[in-house]
Amino acid sequence: MPASPLTELIESRLSSLKLKPFSELLDLVPCQSEKVNCNGKTLTLSVWKDQVSDEEIRVVVQIYRHLFMGIGRMAADGFRIDKNGTWKKLPQEELYEFS
Repeated sequence: MPASPLTELIESRLSSLKLKPFSELLDLVPCQSEKVNCNGKTLTLSVWKDQVSDEEIRVVVQIYRHLFMGIGRMAADGFRIDKNGTWKKLPQEELYEFS
């Protein structure tokens, strides 16, 4: 089954973030958002960064699509990365607050 456009946008951004070194990810602001166009619809793409410890960062990419009257659709995925550059996918429980 093909991935949804929302999932494809998230995976694309995550792929580029996973290539960055720990030090560069550490320099990200806690949350940055931008408007993106997908199939004629305007979506909000946000990148969240939490420093879990001196040794680890959590990065989440979230997509929000406004439907009507404050109701919308969200999807998110992310990873943790340590100082050595080793990353691991976030479990679904850690993504609940973002989706």
